[in-house]
Amino acid sequence: MNNTEVRQQINQYLDGLSSERLELVADFLAYLADKESEDATQELFDNS
Repeated sequence: MNNTEVRQQINQYLDGLSSERLELVADFLAYLADKESEDATQELFDNS
């Protein structure tokens, strides 16, 4: 599945969620984005 297909599927799931569940998803995405950033930073340190 390519990125476009994944994003479309995610949007379909999001459309069916309550406000409370959407907040949980937003928190989880923020966690993943932060983790991604930390991992990228660590990789830079490891390669220097």
